[in-house]
Amino acid sequence: EVPQLSSALLGQLAELGKRMRNTHGVLRLCGVPEGGEESIRAAKIERLFPCYHDRAAAVRGETPRQPR
Repeated sequence: EVPQLSSALLGQLAELGKRMRNTHGVLRLCGVPEGGEESIRAAKIERLFPCYHDRAAAVRGETPRQPR
């Protein structure tokens, strides 16, 4: 639960997401701050990690919430 997603943090998340995919892992985000999902889409890295409403949904791997 960070207050905002900086470009540096998005870069680190993108690198981690790629590393997870290369090892057949999954990175799921929850508690993304308002506007954070827009930043993720703007950076074109939304395919690397779906965003979930809360931790329980992320752990279960439910269908991620859809952008508005």
